[in-house]
Amino acid sequence: MPSPEEARTTRPPADRGPGADGSHGQGEPAAARVGTAAAEDGPARGYARMRARDDAVRAELEPLAPGERPLAIKLAVALAAGIGIGNLALAASGWQLNVAEQPDLFQSLALPVLMLVLAVAMWQRRYWALVLFQAILGISIILAFLFLLRASNLEAVLLCGGVLAVSGALFWFLVRAMARVQMPGDPSR
Repeated sequence: MPSPEEARTTRPPADRGPGADGSHGQGEPAAARVGTAAAEDGPARGYARMRARDDAVRAELEPLAPGERPLAIKLAVALAAGIGIGNLALAASGWQLNVAEQPDLFQSLALPVLMLVLAVAMWQRRYWALVLFQAILGISIILAFLFLLRASNLEAVLLCGGVLAVSGALFWFLVRAMARVQMPGDPSR
């Protein structure tokens, strides 16, 4: 069995192309047209460039100082707390959904409690809370896009567009904040 290097550079005649000598109708052999084995290492060079770029970005990141909270985390906390408090206020005021079967107490309190727990945990810069909130944002983005496809009036289009804009921007800016939260260096956490 040939080594992986030999398998990359030698191919059976059936794989060489239309010409008997491996040419592709241009009068030049396939190896000359494609290049040497170094050209086949292109993906490896590409991965090396990506790794170098990722390492450079990581080197630019500064760990969070004790008590520091990036703006993206503050906005995520405000959004989660607003959703939680708003839903609690609606449940306490007796607001009813326009559906035949009303949710029970557990169903009414599940989302507000989850959002308030996430808000507190994100304020404490817990990585798991940021990941979970980003998952919720990602699901919101997907659902808003799907509802936008079926929107039949201006109000629905504006609502879906607003959810996409807010969720998408917050999702984007939380990525760098999460990288800084994950870095070692803050003994208070």
